[in-house]
Amino acid sequence: MKRLLTPLFLTLTLFTTMLLLQGCSKSGKPNSKVEATPTPLPTTAALVKPTYPVQHGDVIGTVKLTGRLEPVNQQSLFFPIEGRVHSLYVRQGDNVQAGTLIADLDMAADLQRQLDLIKINLQRYQINAKIAQLNVDLFVEETPPGSVGYDKQLAIEKLKLDLANLDVQQATIGTEELQDSLSKNQLVSPMTGQVTFLQIGEGSQVHAFDSIGTVADTSQLEVSATTSHTSILDTLDIGMTATLVPASGSGRPTSGTIRRLPLPGTGADQPDQDKSIRISMDRSPIDGGYQMGDLVDITVVIIKRMNVLWLPPQAIREFGGRKFVVLQEGDVQRRVDVKVGVVSDDRVEIITGLNEGQVVVSP
Repeated sequence: MKRLLTPLFLTLTLFTTMLLLQGCSKSGKPNSKVEATPTPLPTTAALVKPTYPVQHGDVIGTVKLTGRLEPVNQQSLFFPIEGRVHSLYVRQGDNVQAGTLIADLDMAADLQRQLDLIKINLQRYQINAKIAQLNVDLFVEETPPGSVGYDKQLAIEKLKLDLANLDVQQATIGTEELQDSLSKNQLVSPMTGQVTFLQIGEGSQVHAFDSIGTVADTSQLEVSATTSHTSILDTLDIGMTATLVPASGSGRPTSGTIRRLPLPGTGADQPDQDKSIRISMDRSPIDGGYQMGDLVDITVVIIKRMNVLWLPPQAIREFGGRKFVVLQEGDVQRRVDVKVGVVSDDRVEIITGLNEGQVVVSP
């Protein structure tokens, strides 16, 4: 009996032990698998802030604009009255002479017929007036003074002449009125040049004084630029030099001079005023590889400070309207207020607060 129980007891003991080992493995007890400890990342070294020495040099203040090559002389096309376009006689790109008929409105043909008729009547009245004048002269030549009825007959002939002249005056006024009405219904070129822009067609409705095209002398070009910033305009003056660089990369950089500025006070309430800045080029645009319509980057030098202290703009800090820098003196840093002058893209003039050779720490 003792021999039979021993194997059974050993088997049960082994089974129990295996269950205990499996439970320990699942519960993460000492018999469970131990995870590797991660290697700690090295500490990132603090970034060293750039430093800038205070230097002597030239600071040049500039204004940057973008402009376009446009004709020096150009004029807008518009009708002075509202109406519908009847006929169009030119196309965009056509060359025209001053006075060339470009388009007319629906009333133009009828007004032209009336004008032709009244001109015929005017010519008739002018002939009648000439006949009346000849009758007066003939009466004076052939009728002896003092003859019976001389004075009355002469008065009659002169009154006939007056009536004839009145007819001429009336017809002349009518002609002028019709001519004025017709001219308002006809659009003619105000100058010799090229129709560079035209946005109407036959049947188009037009409004009084709305620009519908442009005639320009394309043989003379200059740069035209605009800005809405009054502060920029206040720094510009006629005669200032400018550097011109083609935005497209075609053409060669050149120089120019401000020829014209917008009139003071020109704003949105004066839409008919030219608000452009005009810059004449020192060389022929065609020789420089420019064409009408090309975009140009403009840099105008507005002020120069020679041999002054300067720092790059990124070295200057500002808080609450106060400008200051952080000065590096050995291992010590301290704040120093500064007064600045001319500011350019890469340099700021330092008027007071620093000396040459001092080192400033970037923010």
